[in-house]
Amino acid sequence: MSLQPNAIEFFETSALRGRRRSSIRPQNLLPLLFSPGGPAPNQNESAVADDPDDMLPPPLISPITDAHVSGHSLNFTTTRHHDTHSKYADTASPVTGTALPYFQAAFHLSYMTSSLLFVATMTGFTVGTFCVPSVMNFLGRFYLSSPKMAISPFSPFRIALSHISPNALGQSPTQARYYCVILASFGPPIFFVLMGAKIGLPIMFVAYVVLSSARSILTASLNVFLAELPSKPLGYAYAAWGLGAVVAPLIFQLTAGVGLPWAHFYFGSLVLAAVSAVFLGLTFVPTAQEWALDRRQALEAKNSPPSPVDSPQSGPSASLFRRVGSMPYLWALVLFALMYCGSETTTQGLIVQYLLAERNANPNTVGYVSSGFWAGETTSRLAWSFFSPRLTPTSRKYIVQSCLGVALAMQLFIWFINSEIENTVSGSLVGLFYGPLWPAILELCNDLLPEDVKMIAMAIVSAAGSAGSAVFPFMTGIVVTRFSMRFWSYITVTQTALLFAIWPLFPTRRR
Repeated sequence: MSLQPNAIEFFETSALRGRRRSSIRPQNLLPLLFSPGGPAPNQNESAVADDPDDMLPPPLISPITDAHVSGHSLNFTTTRHHDTHSKYADTASPVTGTALPYFQAAFHLSYMTSSLLFVATMTGFTVGTFCVPSVMNFLGRFYLSSPKMAISPFSPFRIALSHISPNALGQSPTQARYYCVILASFGPPIFFVLMGAKIGLPIMFVAYVVLSSARSILTASLNVFLAELPSKPLGYAYAAWGLGAVVAPLIFQLTAGVGLPWAHFYFGSLVLAAVSAVFLGLTFVPTAQEWALDRRQALEAKNSPPSPVDSPQSGPSASLFRRVGSMPYLWALVLFALMYCGSETTTQGLIVQYLLAERNANPNTVGYVSSGFWAGETTSRLAWSFFSPRLTPTSRKYIVQSCLGVALAMQLFIWFINSEIENTVSGSLVGLFYGPLWPAILELCNDLLPEDVKMIAMAIVSAAGSAGSAVFPFMTGIVVTRFSMRFWSYITVTQTALLFAIWPLFPTRRR
């Protein structure tokens, strides 16, 4: 009898799905080793093989196939609370655009120096993304002689200090995923405490590095899982992130508008961080079935010849990095993601300051513009997830092209129409028509690239997007500090025009 977790549908009409202490993952992401229906484990098998000469070191967790993969079901469904809780770690960063004027007043910052916070986000996200494989390999180790699951946060460190033979150890992707989730849960509370302390720009920089590192560890390998599903739920995942991005600026502006110190927003957010950590821990706790299968697969792997990817001599991802380096479509997507995320962050991150400087906006209400931008993105990403599975790749491409055209028109309206109300509406519409772009980029990456490089390719695309979110706002901060805030519109219009011109050059399917 195969071991398969049961998925319980709590709200069928709203397509929200729950799970009974199990994570279900797409079968086509798994290597043959993880295929169900393999030989049943021998009840008399020993955790240590009889012939020590044939034993191999425990296989490393491949960053391509093992991360966030359990492989315990042929019929898989994505759980919406996975998507929501995976985005809780970043509900604080979208408030940056609303908070920047307050940071500048409190610490006497210029446009350029305050833009360093975007650089901090890029730094943390990049470091976290490239640390994920090593972190998962370290946290996934367990004793093969253990007949039962024993989850302890200190067990990976105890194994590292015990100097036990590698032949007695195995790798559990389920355990590694769980520990990574717990580790990432510490990022938001650390961020909120550091920001609430109001010590200065250096500490704020560290806070943003910590938060973005936690987010990257939590979500680095989730994109490929969602992109593989037939229902194309990437839009739902990023819409959940957008929901937090809508609410956070509203709450920040409301508290600051009534005269409360802005630090209260960050200390109050500690409650959300605690709730998020609890739900993450309950959602991803390994089950006995997952443990049994991971242990069986580890025992089978010890008696199987190592693949080139998992070879200890070459490392778990060296050959894959060499492969992706020769893929022109990947680097074209990297450049597009760099430009898109740079345009998105430059628009929503600095529009508040633009309206204050060029449109004489009310400082007590102008922060709501950021919420309008994110509300537009959330709405369109929900719509994209609903309609995307029903559309052909060519239709999706034309829809994205149309969205870019309308977004370009809205950027031009902000430039030429001297009206706070119109600029606010146009800013929200830019968010509305920008919304489908990021899930469309990841889906296109999934469609164009080979199976075995999708995980690392999407990690590189995500890191490029984070880099764009830092580089372009920082460069814009330098320009507007040297000249005036009027140059912000020149930059955003140019960015959107480039996106509009580049998107038609991408194919719709692998050639």
